[in-house]
Amino acid sequence: MVNGIFPPWIDKHFPGLSTPEAVYRAGMNCWTTLRSLFSESGYRYDKILVAIGDHELDDNYWAPNGSKTLSVPQFRNSFTDSLYKDSDGKYIFENGFIGTAPPTPYGTPFQ
Repeated sequence: MVNGIFPPWIDKHFPGLSTPEAVYRAGMNCWTTLRSLFSESGYRYDKILVAIGDHELDDNYWAPNGSKTLSVPQFRNSFTDSLYKDSDGKYIFENGFIGTAPPTPYGTPFQ
């Protein structure tokens, strides 16, 4: 991706997919690999809480209605689906906490 422009990258790596489909598939590849690396290194992924941010989404240059800006839902979905869902597709923190902290900002001043 160059300055938030996806088409050349999609044509090379995911020919025939739409931008949302390609972004989701690429995100799943990235985040499931990261999860595997954590696991292979002895970390329990269900005890690691990672937040998606600007760096994960290609840093700067956020054009209104640009392909990168419009792909944020697919980035976030692939991030959550690969890092925080079990093999049955259930959100692993749905009824739990990480220590005494809730796993999401929902219901807090940071929501």
